[in-house]
Amino acid sequence: FREFDLSSVEYIIWSGAAAPEPLLEVLATFDATLATSYGMTETVGSVTYTDLDAGFEVLANTIGKPDPRYEVKVMRPDGTESEVGEEGEIWVRGDCRMLGYFNREDATKETIDPDGWLHTGDLAFMRPDGNLTLVGRLSEMYKSGGYNVYPREVEMVLEDHEALVLAAVVGVPDPLYREVGFAFVQAQPGASVDLDGLRAYCRTRLANYKVPKHFEVIEEMPFLPVGKIDKLRLAEMARDRVAE
Repeated sequence: FREFDLSSVEYIIWSGAAAPEPLLEVLATFDATLATSYGMTETVGSVTYTDLDAGFEVLANTIGKPDPRYEVKVMRPDGTESEVGEEGEIWVRGDCRMLGYFNREDATKETIDPDGWLHTGDLAFMRPDGNLTLVGRLSEMYKSGGYNVYPREVEMVLEDHEALVLAAVVGVPDPLYREVGFAFVQAQPGASVDLDGLRAYCRTRLANYKVPKHFEVIEEMPFLPVGKIDKLRLAEMARDRVAE
């Protein structure tokens, strides 16, 4: 960022995933309003936004509040609405919602229910302040010893570690627990990572079943063209590692 003149930038807005705190610390040094949002292709844009005066904690840990023009709620698997602080799937309804997938009627019926609610497949919980915290994707969740593990929760703990800049967690097969976590971590420039120490750190912040069984330091995370970490590639790499 320092190589360019960004004095004319008034707003810096990101979407898709929480920004790591080290990145937020850099962005906060610019004279610009910071905000984050949440949306997907199926909602044709964002449906939640942080307030323009949101503080660092809200920016780092939430995807903002529902846009009042649309209906956004967090739902349990049985179709009832989750309580504040209770994890569930984000459902969206309103003019923002797609009509359906082109020539994929079955996929459309799986995603949009008869009442017009779009089931996003994203897991979150509503905070008392009205902001939503994104937990992860239903498709990324894995079961370890019978317990649900949401990778994003583990990744956020890892990214809080002073030696790390990025983390990505995927589930891999395990003969005892069925699945366990495999964490790929990218170090801060010039930092060294003690994997035993990292595992011990996780145990102070996470329940035992959420602590990844495998850790690997990766020089640079693989990214998709849209700027998201390529989890499919990492999952393939992780399966290859445990099969060796």
